[in-house]
Amino acid sequence: MQCAVAKPNVSAGSYDQQVAQGINVMLSVRATDASGQQALDEIKPLEISIMNALCGWSTDDETGVFELVRSGMVKFEQTVMRWQLDFKITDQLRTFP
Repeated sequence: MQCAVAKPNVSAGSYDQQVAQGINVMLSVRATDASGQQALDEIKPLEISIMNALCGWSTDDETGVFELVRSGMVKFEQTVMRWQLDFKITDQLRTFP
């Protein structure tokens, strides 16, 4: 997924615009208790490890770094807790004549 995060700058035939691309990481953990606490206890260390691995990282050709947008439970049913982490990275779209 890619979306614009700033208005484009058009000058002398070139086009320059900041864009953000996003990724999502979905964790699914089986819960053996009705409250889901056991699943939450398993998810928290995984969540921290994923955030430590991705936040602040980028490939060599990106202008920005990965940032955490959101992290939280998206569903808990039939003894499975689903937890989603959303990250974005900012880059520049540039075209020249």
